[in-house]
Formats: sequence, structure tokens, C-alpha cells
Amino acid sequence: MFTPTQAWDPLPTKEFDEAAQRHLLRRAGFAADPRDREELKGKTPEEAVAWLMDRAQPFETTKLFKDWQEKDRVPNRRAVEAAYKREQEGKTMMEKDEGRKASENARNKDRAGSEKAYLSLGHHWLKFASDHANSPRERLVNFLENVFVVDFSDESGYDAGNTELHQRILRTHLGADYEDICRAIMRSPAMIEYLNLKQSVKGAPNENFARELMELFMLGEGQGYTEDDIKEAARAFTGYGYEPETLKFVFDKERHDDTPKKIFGVKRDYDGDQVIKQILRLEPAKVFIPRLLCQSYVNDQALPPEYIAELGSQWAANRHNFAWLHRRILASRMFFHTANRGRIIKSPYHFYLGMLQDLQLDLVPLRDRVLRQLSIMGQQFYRPPNVSGWDGGLAWINNSTVNVRRVLVETLFLPLDEGNLNADEKKLLEADRAEGKRTYSITTEMLENYAQRQDADIVSHLCNYFLPIEPAQGFRDAMAAILADPKIPRPQRVRQVILAVLQSPYYQVC
Repeated sequence: MFTPTQAWDPLPTKEFDEAAQRHLLRRAGFAADPRDREELKGKTPEEAVAWLMDRAQPFETTKLFKDWQEKDRVPNRRAVEAAYKREQEGKTMMEKDEGRKASENARNKDRAGSEKAYLSLGHHWLKFASDHANSPRERLVNFLENVFVVDFSDESGYDAGNTELHQRILRTHLGADYEDICRAIMRSPAMIEYLNLKQSVKGAPNENFARELMELFMLGEGQGYTEDDIKEAARAFTGYGYEPETLKFVFDKERHDDTPKKIFGVKRDYDGDQVIKQILRLEPAKVFIPRLLCQSYVNDQALPPEYIAELGSQWAANRHNFAWLHRRILASRMFFHTANRGRIIKSPYHFYLGMLQDLQLDLVPLRDRVLRQLSIMGQQFYRPPNVSGWDGGLAWINNSTVNVRRVLVETLFLPLDEGNLNADEKKLLEADRAEGKRTYSITTEMLENYAQRQDADIVSHLCNYFLPIEPAQGFRDAMAAILADPKIPRPQRVRQVILAVLQSPYYQVC
């Protein structure tokens, strides 16, 4: 094993072999596409990481989402406000009751429109992220979503526009210094709603954002701050809000507490930006995000603290630049060390999208079905379990979620039952096929192509192609036994073997 300093040096190019390239592709994105591996030949690890991260396409929302945002969102919100005002200003019980009913109807209409736009956004993001070119960047966006948690729920006003903008803020700040990312998040309407910033005013500060900024965004629970620091910092974040119709950030000086605050032992007239800058100077801030990134990309069990401390010091010396940190990790000796391969349990996103990529399938356009499957596996689009987000690691795996993963694998080997689709689903399918998307399940032709190979070649290919680590000899023997069974038609034997690989514990990790 290497020293903490050596751990974060780039892997020597001579060691960047085929197995290392597949490891990078599975971890940086969701799967190891052979075409991508061809592109990595001759590149250093640093060049390979740069190529993976810099080739992503622009993200654009669907027509349904744009139409809702441009035509329905603001009128619906105005109707809700008008109906609520009518209810409040009613002079008789009948007037108030009529206003209440109008308010309830307006809210239901607004929520239904926003929910439909949210579902469209969620499915479209999955489709976009399933493209190999976009996967590495979107996996990193997903990491930040689980740090800067917001929730499409009543607490966030059920506003799909806020949700889409929050994700856009994260995506456009992937190359920024961490201070700038935190400042941008402080101005996200979804975050302002979720952590009650718009209700935080001079004389009545709300502590939610200040607390989560220290606990979940920058330092870690109980690391380097006191309750008094939270209370004082909360006063610095007063007066922050946004314009509901345009979603533009608004700073209200009249609602802001501009009196001196004592934070981390230093008394001055802080605003929110200055609090963030001050937090980043603390020692725990050096290691918080490096530790989380390593758990997401290197090993979901914590690395020894001396290794994280060294990485944190290097990060601080590079202006806490987030892109530098991410690329440093992905090109490092520590990242490629064999002890860290197969040591991260795939999230539902990683499992599902990686499997589609491995099988060269298109994401089925039935958005409700797809999002429901992911939800049952434990990862619902922008609806985390709590303000801390998803725990990851072993928390992804239990009897229920493992069974859902197994069933999901089996559905990809069955033709889509178009006869049971409703009218809306048929339209979605028709539109998807018009774009050239049509392969939603494994075909007999695909299985027959495999069946033409020798048994030993099939076993070796499936293990190398699908699995991040060499499986036990007993597993390979079981695969060979299935392929050698003369009682089953050969394409069906191949089908059973691929199913066994995808449903195995080996495929649940990367």
C-alpha cells in the first residue's frame, strides 16, 4: 500500500490497462461501454477522466415541461393566490366557504400540473443520463443532489420549476470552487423553500439553512461549530428569498439583520456569503466533501482518516475547486487500487441505467412505470427520505429491494406488452419510436448471437463484460453447467446465464 501522499498521485500510465479502464468507466459513469474503452486507449488516466467529463451534451427539458412552465405555471400560481385572498377577505361564512373551495380547487389544479411536469422531468433526466456521453457528468450531479438535498413535496411547494432549476444550478457549477457552489445553492428557490429561508427575517431568524449548511453541506455533524454559531449564522441569512414568477433570487435589505454577529469567535456584520467563506476556512471543511466523494467513488466504507486529510489539504491548496477534487480522485492510485474494486454498492439509478447500457437497451418511455420501479428500489426522483438524503452503501440492499432488482432484470428479457398500455402510454411509445428508440428488451436475435460462441468463451466474456471483480470459481462452474444442459434450447440457456449474472451479488457492486 502507498503513503497518503502517494495515494492521490495519478496512476502511472503503464498500469492503466484494460481492467483499469473498465473500472474507471463503471465508476465515473454507470457501465463500461466497449466503444468508450477504445477511446481511452493511449490516454493517461488524467486525460481519460477529462475526456469522460468534458464530452457531455447540453441538457434540455421536454416540450411538456416547457409548455407547463411557459403557459401554466404562473397562471396557476396566480389563481391560487387570488383564491386564497378571496377566502381571507370573505365577509360572510358563505363567502369564506366559497373562497376556501376555490382555493382548494386552484391548489389541486396547480399541484396536478406541477406533478405531471415533475414526472416528465424525472423520466427525461433518466433517459438523458442513460446516454454514455452524459453519464459521468450526471452521476456527479446526482452526487451533489444528495448533498444539497431538496424535496419535491409540500415543503417545497410542489414546484417542478424549482426542482428543475435546482438541478440546473448544480450542473452548471460542477467546475466551480466549492464556496461558489454553496453560494449558488443559497440562492436556489427549491432550497429557499425547503429550508425555510424565505421565512427567515430580522428579529425572527429561521435556523434550518444555517444548521444544514454546517452539518450537511460543509462541515459534518458536530464538527467545528456550536449551537451559538448556528444561531448567529441564521441571522446572517435573513432577507433571502426569490420572485415566485421568475424564480430570480431576491435579497431584501429591510428583512436582513445587518447587526454584528459572533460566528466561530469572530464578530462582524456577516451576510450569507461571508458566513460560507468563513466556514470554508475551518479544518473540518477540508475533509468533509473529500470524504463523501471518496465514499461515492472509491469505497463506500470510509477510508483511513490520514488519507482523507492529505486529499483535503491538496484540495484546499487548489482553492477548494470541486472539479479538481473529482478528477484528482478518479485518476488516483487509490481509486484504481484492486482493494477498492467491487466495493461500492450500486444505487438504484446506477444499477438500472448501468444495466440498460450493458445490455444496449433504450429506456422504456413509460415514465410512471420507470419512476415507480426506482422508487420501490429505494430511490425516488427528488424525493429523498429526509434532509440528509440517501445513506447509500448497505442501505440500498434489503430483502425487498433485492427482490425488486431481480424482477426488474427479468422484465428486460420479456417483450413490452403493448396491448395493456393506456392511450397516454401508447402516445409516449409512439413518440419515442419516432426518435429512433425501439429496443426495450433483449431479443431472440441477441441471445442467438451469444449462443454461437463456445461455452467457455461465453462464461469468460460475461464475467469480464458485466462484473467488476472475478467471481468465485463455483459461480463460473454453475454458469458452465447451465450452458451445457442439453435439455434446454441453447438460446434459453444463454438467457438463464445472463439472468444469473445480472441477478448475482457481483453485479450489485462496481
